[in-house]
Amino acid sequence: MQLGNSAEALKFYEKLQSYFLKHAKADEAFSSQLNYLLARSLVKSGQILRAGGNLKQALMNCQEALSLIEKINVNELPIAWLRIELASKLAGLGAVQRRLGQPKEAVRSIRRAIELVEQLPMLAPRDYFNLACYHSELAAIASNEASIITTEEGKAEVEQAMKSLHQAIAEGFTGVGRLKSAASLELLRPRADFQKLVKELEAKVSKLNGMISPLREKK
Repeated sequence: MQLGNSAEALKFYEKLQSYFLKHAKADEAFSSQLNYLLARSLVKSGQILRAGGNLKQALMNCQEALSLIEKINVNELPIAWLRIELASKLAGLGAVQRRLGQPKEAVRSIRRAIELVEQLPMLAPRDYFNLACYHSELAAIASNEASIITTEEGKAEVEQAMKSLHQAIAEGFTGVGRLKSAASLELLRPRADFQKLVKELEAKVSKLNGMISPLREKK
């Protein structure tokens, strides 16, 4: 779905939240699924609010989403999938906390997100990419003078972020757009090794597209 602007998108997700909340209360048999959908909607609206500068409301939305996710009965949802979702919400919460000047809370949220992903029995390309984003967020916290993360720890987080990006690409990640635009990777973009990685991925994707195009033309 394409939403015209942030105000329109925000209204859309607010309507979804009202709908999911109403039905989650009315039908306990589907409460876990509906709570998950409600949590996703809260995170989406939180991202819009954060982009618009309304950090306090964005934080409230993320905290509410996290509370809902943690209440979901894991027996009703695949555990690995739930961990990925919970990690995503925790990282989103941490990003908002960082921008609100709450480094201690942000570090706690993001480190928990990293732990959840690392506990997965098998990591997919997107999981490695997400880990890179999480480690980059921690590095950004270390760059703040009031941070509870030391400069050396921050450097280690940057290196781990780059390592995770290399792993993501090695495992098949092809999201050049996400690599260029993800807000969490902002700290890495001036680095020469990051820029080199982007060019290498662009070349790889271009080559893959060149191989696929003739096959499409034959159909």
